[in-house]
Amino acid sequence: MMINMTAKFYSGNAGPLFQLKRSPENICAYIIYVTPLFEQANQTRHMQTRLALNAYQLGVESLIYDHYGCGDSGGELSQASLSLWQQDLIAQINAIKAKMAQDVPFNANPSSKPKPIYLSCLLSSALVLNSDIIALIDGLLLAQPEFNGKRFVQQFKRLALASNLTKTNNIEQNSTEIEIAGYVMQPSLLDELSQQTLTQYESIDKHCHWLEWSDSDQLPMARAKQQQLFSTKSSDSSLTVSAINDVKFWQSTELTLSEKMLSFEEQTLRNLLKEAGSTEQGGSC
Repeated sequence: MMINMTAKFYSGNAGPLFQLKRSPENICAYIIYVTPLFEQANQTRHMQTRLALNAYQLGVESLIYDHYGCGDSGGELSQASLSLWQQDLIAQINAIKAKMAQDVPFNANPSSKPKPIYLSCLLSSALVLNSDIIALIDGLLLAQPEFNGKRFVQQFKRLALASNLTKTNNIEQNSTEIEIAGYVMQPSLLDELSQQTLTQYESIDKHCHWLEWSDSDQLPMARAKQQQLFSTKSSDSSLTVSAINDVKFWQSTELTLSEKMLSFEEQTLRNLLKEAGSTEQGGSC
């Protein structure tokens, strides 16, 4: 089956961003796969591609893009900030909304709802979220999300140190940049990430489907507490938590797929489309 895919650069808030878009003929909904940070981007790219292909079969247009200063996007990581990445994500969501408004037929039913927009966040990509972003979307798909920025930054530094890749000296004399595991950045970026926590959200009133990897039916106590907080921030929230015992593909030394995760997200999207009033038969709405 031929896939209608476009690869392009578009104008981000600070420079060009590289984007892959897969657009079915009849679009039922939209999903943005937010890229995880640093080395996790390389470890998860193949999995996000498979997820996007599954979404395509359901009539869901998908976007996968590189953050500014990362991957094939413009700029250097040393020029990036968390707030810039958040602004870029907001701009992409608003661009989808603007396109939908332009595509509405002249004689359309004024009571018809716009097509839903979902975000899929895997691992550290959840650290890019904030309340403004969540307010713009209709649903959130989380997979082993990291909501503790301080812990993520500490692990990032620890892994680099274990690999003897951390440089404790500045790259150049009087330079404010640091290099960790081959990534050159401003210390302020790590400071921003360290301040990211689950408690920052004022309200979470969206459909949220949370997937966890677990060796048993019981989730770790720390994760259970996180999920309880996530589900009680708003009386309108709808949280579904699922656990799988499957390969942790982002830790594999080879390209490995999690078939259980693929099945989970495919079924979740089907359910979300039904709840939104969309029907899909072979990818058509």
